[in-house]
Amino acid sequence: MISSEQNYKYWAFISYARSDKEIAKKIHQDLEKYRTPKSLIEESRIVLPKHFCPVFMDLKDLSTTDANYRDGLENALQNSKHLIVLCSKSSARKESVCHWEIAEFLKTHSPDAIMPIALEGVDDAVIPEELHEMIH
Repeated sequence: MISSEQNYKYWAFISYARSDKEIAKKIHQDLEKYRTPKSLIEESRIVLPKHFCPVFMDLKDLSTTDANYRDGLENALQNSKHLIVLCSKSSARKESVCHWEIAEFLKTHSPDAIMPIALEGVDDAVIPEELHEMIH
């Protein structure tokens, strides 16, 4: 397991189903633009980052025609502090790459570093199997 003190290349990796790519792009863009208010950082009892970037998104950071595409995903997962999983009926399907990304991330990270975001309500139909215990 990688130490929480490690310097990561990415603040987060966004895992999503292709049918959710427009919302994934929006979340990616908003996270990279967001700046934590100074007053919130100063008043917080926990350490808050000044900004949440860079955020890895395959469409932005990898070429889908790259022969080493899967290796690129694996490398980005290992070098991301957090995994943001966009949960939808599409991402919960067995053939979704989200399952592989979650499993790969958990090889080197704690489940506490995963942030599921329900796009279609919170029920078992939208939550990838690997995250059920975290949610319930």
